[in-house]
Amino acid sequence: MRSASQEKLMQSAKSLKSSEQIFESLNTPVMDVKFPPADQREEDDLFSTFRGFLILGRILGVVPISGVFKKSYNDLYFSRYSFASITSYICIVLLAFNASLGVANAVRDQKRNALEIARSIGTPIFNLWGLFIYTYFLLRGEEFLKIFKFWASCNLYYSKKDTYLYRIVVIISVIVFTSAVLENAILHMEFFEAFDDINGHIVKYGKETGDAPIHKMYYWRGHVFWNNVVGYHPIFMVIAFFTHKWVLYGWNYIDVFMALFCRALYYKFKVLCKAAEDTLFLPLPLKSPDVYTPSEFDRQAWLQLTRDHEQLCNLIDVMNRFFSPLLFVSYSVNIYFVCMQLLGALNPEFVAHSVVHSIYAPWSFVHIIARIFLLSICAAKINEYAHNIRNVVQRCPVELYDGSIAKLDKRVNVGPKLGFSGLGCFVVTKPFMLSILNVVFTIEIVLLQGLSTSQSQSSNTNCPKP
Repeated sequence: MRSASQEKLMQSAKSLKSSEQIFESLNTPVMDVKFPPADQREEDDLFSTFRGFLILGRILGVVPISGVFKKSYNDLYFSRYSFASITSYICIVLLAFNASLGVANAVRDQKRNALEIARSIGTPIFNLWGLFIYTYFLLRGEEFLKIFKFWASCNLYYSKKDTYLYRIVVIISVIVFTSAVLENAILHMEFFEAFDDINGHIVKYGKETGDAPIHKMYYWRGHVFWNNVVGYHPIFMVIAFFTHKWVLYGWNYIDVFMALFCRALYYKFKVLCKAAEDTLFLPLPLKSPDVYTPSEFDRQAWLQLTRDHEQLCNLIDVMNRFFSPLLFVSYSVNIYFVCMQLLGALNPEFVAHSVVHSIYAPWSFVHIIARIFLLSICAAKINEYAHNIRNVVQRCPVELYDGSIAKLDKRVNVGPKLGFSGLGCFVVTKPFMLSILNVVFTIEIVLLQGLSTSQSQSSNTNCPKP
């Protein structure tokens, strides 16, 4: 005979054993080997990958963040009175003066049609874009740091370290900035008399600078709007030189920066979908041929999928808060310069003024196109992979389709598009890239009509009167 205490002890042991069986699957070898808990994986520190690129931004004066030379994102901080911010203040003041001269020169001459207006605003747009980049980073420095902190705080289960990201950051940065430096070096060759003439054509800048010293010739030809408004002075020449470089390399920097951040983010979504497919669709444990009883492991695995996807969507929101205005203006500026350079190539009266210009013009055009394509394809993949989770959700067993799965299903199927946004006006997707081509062709038709009108007016003016 068993005593009452023995019976109670055996009952508690049985209940404990059944509880262990329920939660035993939470520690299955499949989950532990492929996707260990976040605190056991190597820390996914975005700053360590982008540290070299941030140092480049600090040298250019674009990034007013202190601590970029240290090894941890915890050492990053933003202060409006730090040495990094003071450097940005100096750049902004000089860029503001440079932009004001460009605007003043643009409004001096009367414009007769859309083509002349489009040509006259090229220099102001270029300089104002550079001023916007430097000012924006200084005003939104705290928001910029939140990206690194939020990235490090994401506790993703369906994830793994992006081992190729650092290599991609280095390769793309070297290629783009090498091209930008060489392209700009070729442009400067055009400002010297030795490269003026080709096949007897009239030189682009006229003969009046032929006897000038080299530094004056560079200033008069390379910074016409400075010379038209304030005249020549050695200090003006130095300021004009550096402001042009800040704008040019700041422009390249921000486009590459956004493209690389998009690459880092879309990889997270890509891994999420692949890891979920490998984990959630293992052979189902069937108690009978017609009945499937989900385990606690299955429920937790699907619930974790919804949590991971929600964290990544929140990361998109954090990045959009900072990059959205920059993305909108970047596309606007890039489209303008693509249209203007394409107009030069389509102009039947366009003749290269020198061998240098015949090299620089196509190089510059291809450089801008490649940079836009890089940014667009990386940003479009965020939208693609963020919505690919629908392929996983559609295969969710009915027994596990609860409120969290329904919420995820609704977000990726009928909710707003997920991805990089330009001030809410657009989300970068693959169809959006085709829309850009449509915009370019429309603007080009308007400019070509203005070109035709301008040429007809010029011919009527030069025609002798009876």
